Amino acid sequence: MKVDPKRQITLLKRINRSVIVPANDTRRADAVVAAWINDIFRYYDIDPTSPERWERVFGFLAVRAFPDFRLIQSAPVGLQKATAKKAELLSKFEGYQTRKRGSKYKHFLADHAAACGAAGVTTIPGLKGAIGNAKRERKIERETLELRQAINAIQAQHQRNLADR
Repeated sequence: MKVDPKRQITLLKRINRSVIVPANDTRRADAVVAAWINDIFRYYDIDPTSPERWERVFGFLAVRAFPDFRLIQSAPVGLQKATAKKAELLSKFEGYQTRKRGSKYKHFLADHAAACGAAGVTTIPGLKGAIGNAKRERKIERETLELRQAINAIQAQHQRNLADR
């Protein structure tokens, strides 16, 4: 698609300028923000009514914000991770109660040998590592879900702002 450089410059100037709005005029402020967002979509040649407009503009803006990010695809090397089994192991470990003296890891490894073996865990350091990895992966999944929910909330607010016009 051919982009008109004059149009790009005009849009860039509109996107980068400040707009003064009276302090209590939220309706006008919402209209200004909606117009600003539409100008951003148009600057990147994205249809403002397209269902995937947010993902597309995010792609453009993310590349500008994080220019060193590169996606390098490679074939899996080595043993495949037993991520689901380690997550299951983590939930069992978190619910594990013992009155025995000594390391909780040691007793868990002895009492749940089959589950540990299925996850590729045979030693206490291996169990600690698997549980740590599973906790990190769970945290990343939660943060990803929270980010997705925040994006959905922003999109919903934008739709409400457009509907209020």
